[in-house]
Amino acid sequence: MNFSLFSTPFFQDEQRDQISSNSTGLALAVDSAGRDETEDSENLKMRNIFELPCGQLFIEKYLCAFAPEFGVMIQGHMFLFPDYVCFDSRLIARETTITMPYAALAQVSKERTLGIPNALEISMRGEGTAIGVKLWFNNFLSRDEVYSGIIC
Repeated sequence: MNFSLFSTPFFQDEQRDQISSNSTGLALAVDSAGRDETEDSENLKMRNIFELPCGQLFIEKYLCAFAPEFGVMIQGHMFLFPDYVCFDSRLIARETTITMPYAALAQVSKERTLGIPNALEISMRGEGTAIGVKLWFNNFLSRDEVYSGIIC
């Protein structure tokens, strides 16, 4: 798998270096370019957005927010595929896309936001057996359903 990292204000330089040097396949793309919304099928559209290989069938999508360590939460959707967990946000001035292969996930844990059980922390594999980048997603309406979909 060959993924790339595009410029993003959501990670500090050392985190960005860790992601870009990570050989596990974490891809994060943030841009303001428009995307073609005239695809023939929803599945093809999703595969194109996340640059997924053929054979990845869209399973489910969940409303949530990506909470970068430094910055404001980004409202969007988490998408589950057979081999990937993805996040996409289409705000007016910025698009944020995160693609995480299941093989790159080290740990998924249920978390709380201000005591409310509505968040997940996804830890990516780092070098060797160490945990690398941790990504925080919250505002799930059904966190346990999303958690079950990821770990199954």
